[in-house]
Amino acid sequence: MDFGLVGPSYSAPSIYQDDQETINFFPEIDPLKQPGERGVVALYPTPGLTLKALLPNLQEVRGMRTLSGGSQMVAVCGPYVYVLTSNLVPSVVGVLNSSAGRVTITDNGINVYIVDGAYRYTWRISSPANAVFTGSISGTTLTVTSMSSGTIAIGQSLYGVGVAAETVITALGTGTGGVGTYTINVSRTVSSASLNSTAVGARFTATISGTTMTVSAVATGTLYLGQTVQGAGVAAGSVITALGTGTGGIGTYTLSTSSTVAVGVTMYAINFSVLPSTDGAFSGGETCDIVDNYFVYNRPSSQQWGASNLPSPIVTGKQIGRAHV
Repeated sequence: MDFGLVGPSYSAPSIYQDDQETINFFPEIDPLKQPGERGVVALYPTPGLTLKALLPNLQEVRGMRTLSGGSQMVAVCGPYVYVLTSNLVPSVVGVLNSSAGRVTITDNGINVYIVDGAYRYTWRISSPANAVFTGSISGTTLTVTSMSSGTIAIGQSLYGVGVAAETVITALGTGTGGVGTYTINVSRTVSSASLNSTAVGARFTATISGTTMTVSAVATGTLYLGQTVQGAGVAAGSVITALGTGTGGIGTYTLSTSSTVAVGVTMYAINFSVLPSTDGAFSGGETCDIVDNYFVYNRPSSQQWGASNLPSPIVTGKQIGRAHV
């Protein structure tokens, strides 16, 4: 009996109609057989695969994209977002709220946009790693035992398998950029592993009242829409959603989450963010793309789609459309 297992693969809006997926296989037609004859078409695995890079967490690779310019590639493996450059050394730059299932990735040369169904994420394209090293975490103490490249510094974001989101190196212990101990802002327990640190988008002094952040001084970098703000007393998941009087430096900004920080403290603008559910008409998306510098994404299980502002990853209005077929 011919079950028709070889043929087109297609996922319809209803899985009861069509729900097939063919990954890393290609069809080959036997020219000696007639149409309709058994075995005319066969599926073969992709030949000649060579191991080029190994993603440390060894989970499902959920999506990959070569970014505009061709010098960096983003790969999502399990919950971790990796960036690979020409040396093919993977550096973690973010963590998703999900760990399985297909993701869609796009970019506009400034920001990367990722959707996983329930959430949307953005990463401002930057150097994927200022330092690569082997270390462990106990509580808020990072102990570095060996360095592979670069220099560790106060104010860098810390990434690696098991490292919590929004983790920042806040103080030097015995380490002065290399082997030694450092203080981080989020308590964790991570056994010895390959870790990397990246420069934050900005390090600055600010106060927060409700969702209004007032920046009084900027030590390094620039503040942009879509960055996550971290610092003592700042609520987790606080994303910059609007510019007030600030245009990257001193001034006021709107955050997605309310906090109260009455006295100016050192804060950090992190380049990877989970976009808030209040950003746009709906929070999730199963597919996304860039159209005329707008990020567009669908509303799951519907014909609706949303779009960001130009050319920002943030939606300040309710930009909704409906696909017509």
